[in-house]
Amino acid sequence: MLIENDGEWQIDEYLPVCIGTEEECAPFWQQQPGWATYVKMQTSSGEACTVSEDFSADYEVIAGRAVNLRPGPGIASGDPVAVLQDGQMLQYLCQRELTSDPEGDDLSEDQGWLFIRTIDGKEGWVRETNVRPVSEIVTSPASDSSPIASPEAAVTLLKPVTAEECQYPPVGDSSTGTRPSSQTRITARSYDSLETPARGDAEAAAMAARQVDSCADVADPLNFMTSSYAAVSTTMQGQGFNPLLPLQIEQTLAVSMEVSDEFAAKSDITASDMVVVIGKGNPESALVTPGDYRLSLAEFAMQTSDGRIAVPVVIATVNPDADSGTRSTSTGRGLLYVMAEEDGVWKLDDVLYLCIGECDDFFTYLAATTHVSVWHRPISSEECVGNYGVLSGWEPATIVAIGSRQYDACQQSGEDFALKTDTFAVADLDQARQLSIELEEQGANKDNVRSNVPLAFFPGMDIPIDTYAAFDPDNAVVLSDGRVAILQSEVTTFEDNAPQTRRTAQVVTRVLVWQEVDGQWRLDTEAEVCLGDCDAFWEESGATQPPPLEPIGTNPVPTPANTASTGDTRLPPIEPVDQSVAPTSTPGS
Repeated sequence: MLIENDGEWQIDEYLPVCIGTEEECAPFWQQQPGWATYVKMQTSSGEACTVSEDFSADYEVIAGRAVNLRPGPGIASGDPVAVLQDGQMLQYLCQRELTSDPEGDDLSEDQGWLFIRTIDGKEGWVRETNVRPVSEIVTSPASDSSPIASPEAAVTLLKPVTAEECQYPPVGDSSTGTRPSSQTRITARSYDSLETPARGDAEAAAMAARQVDSCADVADPLNFMTSSYAAVSTTMQGQGFNPLLPLQIEQTLAVSMEVSDEFAAKSDITASDMVVVIGKGNPESALVTPGDYRLSLAEFAMQTSDGRIAVPVVIATVNPDADSGTRSTSTGRGLLYVMAEEDGVWKLDDVLYLCIGECDDFFTYLAATTHVSVWHRPISSEECVGNYGVLSGWEPATIVAIGSRQYDACQQSGEDFALKTDTFAVADLDQARQLSIELEEQGANKDNVRSNVPLAFFPGMDIPIDTYAAFDPDNAVVLSDGRVAILQSEVTTFEDNAPQTRRTAQVVTRVLVWQEVDGQWRLDTEAEVCLGDCDAFWEESGATQPPPLEPIGTNPVPTPANTASTGDTRLPPIEPVDQSVAPTSTPGS
């Protein structure tokens, strides 16, 4: 074999060649180095030993101790290239040499050295008595139930995900693909009756989960999601708002708690299994820069009754100075990538939180922070998208919060807001004063509309350090005439985790009052209101002493949306929504 070097052709490699029939060339090949190993490494189909460019495990170190990888086929060939650990997987490079120094190599005359490659690309020679082919590895019945079906996968799944790994079959693109509409309801997923999946299926699902991560920044995510993918992942980036997001979060948290309990009961996974350290006891630690990366725990995958496979995904810490393994802990946290087979390809179907152990505080914190990150983000003009179907059929507090954001967005963009009652009007001063008094009587509190939010509540989002308006469903109140009012919140973000506490005798803010008309919520009244010690404020504004409370305006009085027997007409916390009921209308219908 010749190679051109600086314009000159030079010999690069010698390869034996035999021209003739297989029978005629047999004596010649039997005299070549490595012939015995070539015969031994033939597959059942009769294919000859070939060297794959990608690492594939052919041998396992079985020395019971660390052994040296030598630069040549002999102990005297030079200083070790690397140190191989017991159990380490190796790729055979189709070369074998008999020992030339049986006594020095501690081998018999018919034993020799194999030319191999490690997973990190180091090449050298190892005594064949220190390794065995992976085809001869015998698994016990207990380990047979492990989802890992091949040594190659076991090694690959320990490696960090890279963009170069993105080889997922393309099945669509952003111009032709159909992502679930953000205006439609979420399809509830079933996670009952978790069982251990077949090893090969668990491995395939875990590999696909890796590719979802590896392709995230270099390909259209639509290619790697099922057609019924539920999560609204793109809405968590930037400042955009999707009205389905808060509802998705509610369902995700509720299902995540149930599935975490199922995993704890059905899987062998423990909290410690989810705190993984790749260290000096693991040869793969040499491949990874110290730090953290995502790791798919295929050995703990579980299968749902509808055939999907949930793969735990945790953060693995690479610390070359620490022992490999797990760290004892009472709480293990991560994600579940739920993969479904569609058109012969495993794709992402759902993403859940997974917590094993003492998890009450985790889910409580998660619910609080996601609520803030959903509702307390700046309102963008891009949210003015018209008649959302979600403005009917949901909890009133959620509906009026979504609709109020849309109304503000349309005001920013100068577009008309279609979802108004026929009698919509901005309240005058006297009406506003009367409305303020009723809001306080129904439970509105001036402190609720002043939100001091640390920036850390917005992970991965470009939220300005500023004060801006928001609408939080926690600030929705049922009025005496059945309409629902939501107070505009004032949100201030900070650079650190220490939000300030602001106390004042009064707060002046805006309120939007919504009324249900023919099964759909519409904006009915807008007003500037004052809560707290407001007598001086109203006198300076010119408002008169309000008359006894009566329904405001001339609108028909609907049945109250929420009349508790205790007299508390403040809306209760939003409960998980029945996902089986379709909205009464959707955009474009």
